[in-house]
Amino acid sequence: MLDPHVEDIERWLAAAPRLTALVILSRLAERCPSQFGPPQHTTVQRLLKALRRKTVGQLIAVTELVTSTATVHDTIEASSTSATISGSDRCHVGAGWSRSR
Repeated sequence: MLDPHVEDIERWLAAAPRLTALVILSRLAERCPSQFGPPQHTTVQRLLKALRRKTVGQLIAVTELVTSTATVHDTIEASSTSATISGSDRCHVGAGWSRSR
């Protein structure tokens, strides 16, 4: 019953995440009055709960990815910062990097 309308509902929620099931149901009833009314309120509530759970899961996955990427980046940056100058490489103040001959 709601399958053909899920994309629209997802768009509405993206634009206004705090929409209630009653508001969504009234929008659906405006489009299809013979199909939607008070008896479908519980069905819309269940869909809304599932869509919000899905969105939260996606946000958690993205957060975990960003966090793990930042940790890897910090580790790489820390290890490259602690690298030492080796061999005949020398730093001359004001002259930049140069190789001794």
